Amino acid sequence: MHTEFWWGNLRGRNHFGRPSRGWKDNIKMDLQEVRYGDLDWIDLGQNRDGWRAFANAVRIFEFHNMLGIS
Repeated sequence: MHTEFWWGNLRGRNHFGRPSRGWKDNIKMDLQEVRYGDLDWIDLGQNRDGWRAFANAVRIFEFHNMLGIS
């Protein structure tokens, strides 16, 4: 392993491709998947009871989708 720095990276450690997604990106993608993409999840997340109710509703929604219940 090289310990000598060059342009801020360890030598020989170039990462190619798309950067990994952050946790915010994962939350946005999950909300879009359950059709709540325009929800202000940051404000909702600061309200513990509201977030818990939302999470339970999404869980029930996904369970019904899995069973084919509309």
